[in-house]
Amino acid sequence: MTKMKAISSEELAKLSVDYLADAKARVVRNALTVNDLGGISRVFDATAANPDYFSINIKTLPVTNQMASGRCWLFASLNVLREIIVKKYKIDGQFELSQNYMAFYDKLEKANFFLEAALAELETPFEDETVRYLMQTAVGDGGQWDMFVSLVKKYGICPKTAMPETYQSSHTRAMNGLLNKRLRKFAADAKRMHAEGAKLTAIRKEKDKALKEVYSLICSCFGVPPQKFTFEFYDKKGEYHAFRDVTPQEFYEKYLNVDLDDYVGIINGPTKDKPFHKMYTVKYLGNVVDGNPISFL
Repeated sequence: MTKMKAISSEELAKLSVDYLADAKARVVRNALTVNDLGGISRVFDATAANPDYFSINIKTLPVTNQMASGRCWLFASLNVLREIIVKKYKIDGQFELSQNYMAFYDKLEKANFFLEAALAELETPFEDETVRYLMQTAVGDGGQWDMFVSLVKKYGICPKTAMPETYQSSHTRAMNGLLNKRLRKFAADAKRMHAEGAKLTAIRKEKDKALKEVYSLICSCFGVPPQKFTFEFYDKKGEYHAFRDVTPQEFYEKYLNVDLDDYVGIINGPTKDKPFHKMYTVKYLGNVVDGNPISFL
């Protein structure tokens, strides 16, 4: 094994001399200290050399904006379904499915998933690699296709007008921090109670208390999910349509009617332990406890 080498004072002095002697470095320094790195590094001529024209152009609806959140997978998945609904009903104008509605239940289900995983690992020390993974990741914004499928099958979907974005749903960092502090507190309390001889029923009461607090936090940040809504739109002929008292589950089953289990997530992990044409999963990756297992082809 090669011995690690520290930065010596002589090496540091040479680095400084070489940098200060470089005239181009001074120009770059003057520019970067007062400007955005992305803007400064932009190659203007490359814009003309790489126009946005392609031999295959798939027409889609306008892009949707996840703002300062990590919900790209929810936005992408909902956009697939949005295309189907718009074509089916010949909807004219802007139409989106509620990303906030899906994010609400994703957060709630992920919290429950974490709490249940903490209970399953009561006898496993915090130093264990699996438990460290749980504590570090806790609940975030990211997800996978099978997680989306589980949410839709359990909770349905709704138009964005039924549950619009909020500031917190579009800027999730602060809420995630509060949420994960509460979840990690339960994990620590549960292990302490277990070590002190508490029965599982008593620990589960603490779990129920934590989940109630989590639900309240998500409601306060994202709003309360609708039980029913009106699906209304103008078609390409300018005619108004309204379907009233629709539940999110009905909207998915009746107005979309697509079998999401017909699709599978595909990955490319070019390592020796992941040969092609096989299915893979990751332990404790998921949201809905009794939902679809997370599978990758």
